Amino acid sequence: FSYNNYNPQLILHEQYFEYKIILTKQKKYTDIQKLEVHGPQIRIFFKNSPVTFIVNLGTEQRAKQVVRFLKEKNVSIVGIQSS
Repeated sequence: FSYNNYNPQLILHEQYFEYKIILTKQKKYTDIQKLEVHGPQIRIFFKNSPVTFIVNLGTEQRAKQVVRFLKEKNVSIVGIQSS
């Protein structure tokens, strides 16, 4: 179990994305099982992995931009809620 409330990062690229909890890791969009949206917070669940990446994007507008981008990558989006 790893937790970083100080500086988690999510960087979206065209073919892959990077996320940082403690160390930076790269994954393909096809590695995402589903994405949950809770206001400005998103939760990324990975296929075949117990890891869930949770990041607060600061604003619901930014979360919506990320959701639009990930929908284009055919990521399953569930639980869209506003705060």
